[in-house]
Amino acid sequence: MLKLNVGSQALLGLSLLAVVGLAVAAQTNPSGQALWPPPRSQVLNVFEEFSTELIIPGNGTHVVVTVPPDKWLTITGAAAWNQNGSLGNVRWVEIEPSGTMVAKGCVTSGVFHNPTTGRGSPEASPAGSGGPVGWTFAPGSSVALFNGPGGSINVRFYSLLGYYSRT
Repeated sequence: MLKLNVGSQALLGLSLLAVVGLAVAAQTNPSGQALWPPPRSQVLNVFEEFSTELIIPGNGTHVVVTVPPDKWLTITGAAAWNQNGSLGNVRWVEIEPSGTMVAKGCVTSGVFHNPTTGRGSPEASPAGSGGPVGWTFAPGSSVALFNGPGGSINVRFYSLLGYYSRT
């Protein structure tokens, strides 16, 4: 049988309290809100379906969303679709506040659900479209579709899922 003196018991008690405190701290941010899932106000869910297709010229961009200056954005799902089924030259990019464009990954086609409307879903994660599990976008930057050199491309819809976090 292990016998602990009063000092050892106090140290053990404080150690257990510290472990519990660290476990709680790992689950919350400084404001006391849970880190995951993010609060609803921090979730990005963009779906745009155009009555006539969006035309992006060769070497042109279309800004989908601009990140607030005090937040980071992580994209966890992305898709786009057009009537021809091919967006081969189009990439998701980050346009930094300086104007520099950074390619994040390929556009993956959404799942075709309704033949009348052409609606699809952003089931594809960035992992399936050329990037890690989540693409990060810096404060003040923009998430955009970039059509490389060549002809114009038509986009019927696009969709992004992600979440904002503090800087």
